[in-house]
Parts: sequence; C-alpha cells; structure tokens
Amino acid sequence: MASACQHCGADVSGVPQIICQAYDHVEIAEIKPDITRVSLSGGTCPCCAKRFKASPPQGLEPGSPFGPNLRALVVYLRFTQGISFERLAKLLSDILGLEISEGALVNMLEAARHAFATQTPLSAARLLCATAMESERTSRNQAGQEACNAVMKKFHGLMLGGFGKRSVCHAASAYGNFAVALEESTMMEQ
Repeated sequence: MASACQHCGADVSGVPQIICQAYDHVEIAEIKPDITRVSLSGGTCPCCAKRFKASPPQGLEPGSPFGPNLRALVVYLRFTQGISFERLAKLLSDILGLEISEGALVNMLEAARHAFATQTPLSAARLLCATAMESERTSRNQAGQEACNAVMKKFHGLMLGGFGKRSVCHAASAYGNFAVALEESTMMEQ
C-alpha cells in the first residue's frame, strides 16, 4: 500500500487502493550444505570390562559421508550435463563450498552403478512394450573417439544409451533385437 502520493506528497494511507502493478522477483536461497557431525561416545563397561560404543543415529551410519541428495546431484551433473570430474569438483567447491576430490566423485558414481544396472532391463522392457516409438541420435566425443547417444522414446518412457562408434553390438546388448533394427535402419538413412 502506498503511504504518500509520488506527485504531490499528500498522505494517501487512508484512501482505498487497488493493485496497479504486479511483478515477480525471483531469487534462490543461499545454497549451503547441511553437514552433520556425528560423534559416538563410548567407554569401558563396569560390569564386563569390555569396550562399548553408542549406536549411530538412523540414516547417519558410518560409510560414505555423502547423502543421497548430493549423490543424486553428482550423478545428474556428470551424466545428464556431461560435466568432467575436474570441472564437477570445482563446481561443487564454488557453489556448495564442498571440497570433494575427483576420486570421491568416482566412488559416488561407482556406488550408483548397481542401482542403474538393475533398472536398465526393467526400463528397456517398459520401453519396448509401448505402442509409440521415436528415436534420436547425436554424436559426441568420448576419450578422443567418436561415439553416439541414442535416445529411444516410447509412450511409457525414455531410455538413453551411449554406444561406441555406431556399434550395432553395443546397441543390441542394451536393447535387444529392436535396437539392432533401429541401428541398421539409421545406418541405411545416412
């Protein structure tokens, strides 16, 4: 609500007012990691004279210090955005203030491998049983060699596969006979 007229300075706080202009201002909250230090106390049991230690809080057990949201961000940035390990480590340092080594990033991605490996056949099965199909292929440079990404979309889902230098056998191992037909028809079009 306006308190004074911008033209003459008169008090307008008691005058009925309507919205004359509305706009949005967008800002992101400060990006700050949530770091929890876990300290487990222990000692010597007065009864049996053996050492004891407190149990860790649920969800904060020993192991990787990186939580699921940070690991998901790393997987997304590495594989969806194609950010190299060196740049990814720098990005996490610059944006989150976290110093994470390239080796730790590799370990995070390696830990995620099993989950993706178990989902790939299920995704491929859903993809191949759908009724509508569309495919797209783009080239990329991987370790100095040409490779291609194939995106196969069907009614029920989307699957992205990276294949080495237009290799039918790589596609077949990921998507079965359907991928071979797709790969062969794509090669004939060129």
